[in-house]
Amino acid sequence: MRKLKVDTAFIDLQGTITDDISRNNYFSDPDLRGDYFGGILRDTLIKKFRISSSEALERIKEVTNPCGWFDPFYAVSHSDWGISEEEIWRKILKWQNEHIIVIKDAIDMVKELRRRNFNLYMVSNCAKKVVLAQLTTAKLAKRNNSSYFKQIYGCFDLGLQKDNPLVYEKILRIEDLAPEEVVMIGNEPGIDSESPHKAGICYSIIVDRKQKNRIIAKDGAIFVNSLRIVPQILK
Repeated sequence: MRKLKVDTAFIDLQGTITDDISRNNYFSDPDLRGDYFGGILRDTLIKKFRISSSEALERIKEVTNPCGWFDPFYAVSHSDWGISEEEIWRKILKWQNEHIIVIKDAIDMVKELRRRNFNLYMVSNCAKKVVLAQLTTAKLAKRNNSSYFKQIYGCFDLGLQKDNPLVYEKILRIEDLAPEEVVMIGNEPGIDSESPHKAGICYSIIVDRKQKNRIIAKDGAIFVNSLRIVPQILK
């Protein structure tokens, strides 16, 4: 298979670098819809003030209304609850250690591409702070930045989702990137291949770790069974 002549990679997070190790117990709460950031802050308020779940959520909503989501760091810095950002950060990392896994082949890929001076960008549907938290658990970031990624784009913060080609068009425009010099790397063909292709990104690599063959080219994408193969594909 010919190598792709690119020097820039957009990389997905969930299912690509991290994945669920156990059921997210916040999915069953209609007010949280899986948002463990908000859930951890809610549970902290319940324990500290001995209040109900609904009252804790109401307090969070009042403070975080300008954010559009239950951002615990914004909430504690704009309230008099007596809870520090550091305390919430530690609780988030503890929860992640128990509920998500870090996928080793993805870590190896990121480190090798970075060693070879590829320009790496994180493109995730999550909010940027969630991305940074999970990358911190993966030892690819610290709380506020990453030395592996030139920029981290949380599509939640852009007001779009990755199934919308405008996400990729916007990032290409912000970073002044030519689409033919970019490869999208992810695990979902629809949003990590079809959608970026509509934005002009010619190349996509999809990881399917259950795939028997090492590399398969189909539907305009390259399917691999391990992300360790990716540096061999990129020229």
